[in-house]
Formats: sequence, structure tokens, C-alpha cells
Amino acid sequence: MAIKVNGTTVIDDSRNITNVGGLKTVNGNSLVGSGDISAGASTSYADVGTYVFATIPGSYSQINGGTIGGGYIRPANANNYRNVSLSGTWRVMGAAGYISGGTSPQEAYARTLYVRIS
Repeated sequence: MAIKVNGTTVIDDSRNITNVGGLKTVNGNSLVGSGDISAGASTSYADVGTYVFATIPGSYSQINGGTIGGGYIRPANANNYRNVSLSGTWRVMGAAGYISGGTSPQEAYARTLYVRIS
């Protein structure tokens, strides 16, 4: 049995929504139809939308909230960093800058969180 509102069918006999405007989408996928809607960021390493705890080895000044090419940052932990560069453009989510008085290159650069934006 179809459901009608003011004489217009809004749910047909097959339980499909019809003649209803203003429905939203999720990542460009209609909420009306069949199948699953994928609505989440990637969880693959270094994909757009993922985060990395990293450092900027070199003589960079602080770039809080700015963006930087992945080739300049290095994945890190609290004690060291890996000498591998990343692809894409990353936004600094915290404060990143040189720490004066570090006793080694690994200790001299602040670590912070980055998110890949492209």
C-alpha cells in the first residue's frame, strides 16, 4: 500500500520514496536508493584525510595552522623520526617549530599532528 500526502505518492507500493524534494546527500551519494553509503575518511596510511604525528627537520620557523608539502615532514615518535618523506599537502594541526638546545637532530625539532588535505 502506497502512502500519499495531499494526493501525492511519497512512498510507493515497493517502499521506495518518491516525489520528495530536499533530501540530503552524503559525500555526493543520495540517501534515497539502495546499497550502502560510504561516509568516512580513508584509513590507509598517508591518504587524504588521514593524520600523522611528524616533525620538520631543517631550519623552518614555526608554522602553526599552516600547510606544508609532505616532502618536508617526517613521521615521528616522541624520541626520533623516520627519514622518509610523505606525498601531498598537509595542514599543521598543532604547533611545529625548532626547539633550541636539542642535543641531536632528532631532539631539536618539535613534533606535532598533521592532516593530509590533498
